[in-house]
Amino acid sequence: MPAVQAVLVLFAGTNGRPLVVMDGTEITYWRTAADSALGAKLLASAEPATLLVVGAGEMSMRLVHAHRAVRPSLERVLVWNRTLERAVDVAAQLTREGLAAEAVEELAAATRIADIISCCTRSHDPLVRGADLKPGVHLDLVGGHKPDTREADDEAARRARVFVDRRESAFHGVGDILQPIASGAIRESDVLGDLYDLVGGRVEGRIRRRHHILQERWRRSPGLDDGRTGLPAALNLASSVRWSTWNGELCLHPSVSGDR
Repeated sequence: MPAVQAVLVLFAGTNGRPLVVMDGTEITYWRTAADSALGAKLLASAEPATLLVVGAGEMSMRLVHAHRAVRPSLERVLVWNRTLERAVDVAAQLTREGLAAEAVEELAAATRIADIISCCTRSHDPLVRGADLKPGVHLDLVGGHKPDTREADDEAARRARVFVDRRESAFHGVGDILQPIASGAIRESDVLGDLYDLVGGRVEGRIRRRHHILQERWRRSPGLDDGRTGLPAALNLASSVRWSTWNGELCLHPSVSGDR
């Protein structure tokens, strides 16, 4: 059963008549993937070749499609999962779609060669180690939506230029932000901006040879209007797409479904 159970209903503004009933679960998946794709478009290198997906749950295929939509140079996809069989299944599905995909057993080795890393787990212990990140990598953290969840360690945060999907919610319940702040690895001021700041040009995006992290805050509610972009913008981006560290940028985003 999906971790998200949601229905989205659109009502007429004039008389309150219901107009559309939509699958909120599917929309949430694509909205999440669209956030990741936007982060990669703004922060990842222009010609990345290798994508590493950490976690093989419901989000994994969507994240691959989203990242390849904005970075079509991604020719190789590596899939790691706590349960190897599930990673093998996802890699096989991607291979049937014509992609060069493979399941990997050694996460550290895969981390060292990836240009973009997208994590979609509900792990309580860091999976991605900062010491393994190569210069210029873009790290997208989707899964840590609670204070006790964690996908990357303090060293990854310390070395990164850190961005979030939405500043207003970044410091409420996201372990990959709260825990490195609590340990002293980073300060709140080290979160340089969110996707709105990047799109609006208020903060500088990618810096060559720095790694970046994007922490995306997965919203459990199917109400996708966050007060600034709204549902139409989210759906428009989703329809078009089917963190980086101090040697890359860090983008954080809590997960819809964890590794199996």
